Amino acid sequence: MKRSALIALGLALAPAVLAEAPASADLSGYSREIVVNNSKVTVIKATWLPGATNPMIRISIPRVVYFATKTKFKRTFADGSTRMLSFAAGQTIYEDDQEASAESSLTNVGTGTVQLVTVLLK
Repeated sequence: MKRSALIALGLALAPAVLAEAPASADLSGYSREIVVNNSKVTVIKATWLPGATNPMIRISIPRVVYFATKTKFKRTFADGSTRMLSFAAGQTIYEDDQEASAESSLTNVGTGTVQLVTVLLK
C-alpha cells in the first residue's frame, strides 16, 4: 500500500489540529489521549471500537504512526470519496505528503478494537 494512502492515522490528533466534532456527531467507541505534548512533539494514543468513527479532521504532517493492533479502516474524505486501509499489528509508518494531511475521518471496519499511537513532529 502506498504511503500516501496511509491516513492520517494520526487521526486521532492533537488539539491544535483536531476540530471540534459537531454536536450531532456520535463519537461513542472512539477516544484519544494526548500522552506527551512539548515543543518538539505531540504524542497521541487513539482507540476505535469496532464500527467507531472519529470526527472529520485535518492532521498535521510530518508524523509517525505506530499500529499497536491489527487495523482495518475505511477512510472517508471531505469530498465523500473513500479508501480502505489495512495495517498489521506492530507496523509503523512515516507520513509527510499532502494526501496524508487531507481532511478525513476513519471508521474501524474490522472486528477488533484498533489502537494506535501517533507522533506529530513540530
